[in-house]
Amino acid sequence: MEEYELKDFNQDSPIPESGQSSPDINISQGRHEYEDLQKELEQESQQFRLEHDTEKDIEANGPTETEEDFKLRKYFENSQRMAMENGGKPKKMGVSIRNLTVKGKGADASIIADLTTPLYWFASLFNPSSWKKSNGTTFDILHDVNAYAQDGKMLLVLGRPGAGCSTFLRVISNQRGSYVSVDGEVTYGGIPAKEWKRYRGEAIYTPEEDIHHPTLTVRETLDFALKCKTPGNRLPDEKKRTFRTKIFELLVSMFGIVKQADTIVGNEFIRGLSGGERKRLTITEAMVSSSSITCWDCSTRGLDA
Repeated sequence: MEEYELKDFNQDSPIPESGQSSPDINISQGRHEYEDLQKELEQESQQFRLEHDTEKDIEANGPTETEEDFKLRKYFENSQRMAMENGGKPKKMGVSIRNLTVKGKGADASIIADLTTPLYWFASLFNPSSWKKSNGTTFDILHDVNAYAQDGKMLLVLGRPGAGCSTFLRVISNQRGSYVSVDGEVTYGGIPAKEWKRYRGEAIYTPEEDIHHPTLTVRETLDFALKCKTPGNRLPDEKKRTFRTKIFELLVSMFGIVKQADTIVGNEFIRGLSGGERKRLTITEAMVSSSSITCWDCSTRGLDA
């Protein structure tokens, strides 16, 4: 097998003809072409949004609210660099799962108290097995599952309905209260799940249902979340209110809900945001948490590309 050597050439380097046995790869030229293509695609995407934005008021003299033209990747890279220079530390946390078995209640479980509940409870004082019978049978939702998610990586969980994908994500975020038992070993960067309760904000679960306070506006919802998660170690001479305003404007611009900032969230009974807007608000609120581990359970269902 022939060995090829990668070299860095200038843009004026001759391109090798086809059929040569040892082609030279122009890395710098390819990098410049990639950056030019990226800029071109960003401009086309921005122009497409401007031409197909049906929510804009045509009769207005000018746009009342303009979305800031920013490059998301460069913004996060610059923010991370400035935070590191200010003494901050990056969040890196992996998850290791070994022999995970989760048991839940069967369909015959009685979860509603009735007139016979005190009798079963009284009988369980003398015969504990009678109380177990009243609670129905149990079954394994997950059985002997092993998984590993490296820090900075994304783990995709796929399965048919009823396979236990949501249960798996809930257990990763350390939400175990709704299950009969959770056996196995789950560690977060070497920290056991029992000790991880002290770091609840570092592992969150975003459900498929959009659960919010329906009478609060988008601004009030995100402002409350930002108040709870405003870091103490900020940039020099940056106040808390300035930090919250900057992050709020960035997030609503990213997810296209600038005009809905003062609209109430609503729900099935109170009119407010549409289904897609409420779904985007759920994703935005989860991003505000800045958690080390985020479990997304079909969070983009119903949204277009």
